[in-house]
Amino acid sequence: GNIRVMCRIRPAPTGTPREDLVKFGPKEKGELSDNWGKLFVPVERKTALGNTDVSMKKFDFERIFGPDESNSAVFEEISELVETALDGEKVGVFAYGQTGSGKTHTLSYKDPHGINDGIIPKTLALLFEATERVTAYKYSISMSVTEIYINKTFDLLQELVDGEKVQTRPEQATFKPLVSLSSADSIIDYALEARATASTDQNATSSRSHLIFTFRIDKEDPEKGPTDTGFLYLVDLAGSERPAKGGAQGAQLEEGIKINNSLMSLNMAITALGKGNSVVFDNDLTRALRPVLSKGSKTLMFVMISPLKKDVQVSIQTLEKGQEASNAQLAS
Repeated sequence: GNIRVMCRIRPAPTGTPREDLVKFGPKEKGELSDNWGKLFVPVERKTALGNTDVSMKKFDFERIFGPDESNSAVFEEISELVETALDGEKVGVFAYGQTGSGKTHTLSYKDPHGINDGIIPKTLALLFEATERVTAYKYSISMSVTEIYINKTFDLLQELVDGEKVQTRPEQATFKPLVSLSSADSIIDYALEARATASTDQNATSSRSHLIFTFRIDKEDPEKGPTDTGFLYLVDLAGSERPAKGGAQGAQLEEGIKINNSLMSLNMAITALGKGNSVVFDNDLTRALRPVLSKGSKTLMFVMISPLKKDVQVSIQTLEKGQEASNAQLAS
């Protein structure tokens, strides 16, 4: 099947002047459309006479989430995919966009009131609720959490060694069994703490590395034994902005280039899928995601964009990548 693509526009920071916001179309007033999937972005161009010419660039996705839509609205769209993983399928959900566009909020946010949780807390709640509801089968859920930074994979569920994260291969990550919602929460907290505090590669702040949560769901028939194993990959990709011109030097510049190379490899894999070409899985990110870039899997990509005019160029690049992804047929 195809990669499904949806777009989410993050709310503007409080107090942002209206003139600093992009007027998304298609309506004249710059309102989002009622038909959910179309997005028009104004592109300004200076004419030979020095005037500003504005044209509207059109993007077409399965669904657009406006700035005032909640995490709950987003999860409604993917809850079926979680059920699919329970049935033994491979499912992937990617969040792609520039740093600060709302990827981590959409995926990992834990609402103190439990109302507006992100995809991961809601997924866990649904997994446990479903496994208790379905009594004909016995389910076992386990998870791994890996971080990919400059084409190195770190296993965030292994204990730090001398304050350093443990390097691994994407296919060899530790899976920890999840016995309850609270055990799952503490495992995730442990992983996120390891990611933030380990001294390996000090520059690996959250925006510069990819974070992959993989849930493995083993299903067993009490009479016939094991029947299916489903996988659910929830992926917080590194910021898609290009390394800043001039600002970055030395190691920082190399970091930016390598991080963008891994995103470029993912984009190239998706573009090759779109053209029906064979895919080269040539780095840790594409190797880690291979199961959900292959035939028979179900993959949904969220392209996340900022509502601010100053970010509009990066937003357009992000939307273009999303448009390419929506043409991709998963590899056989």
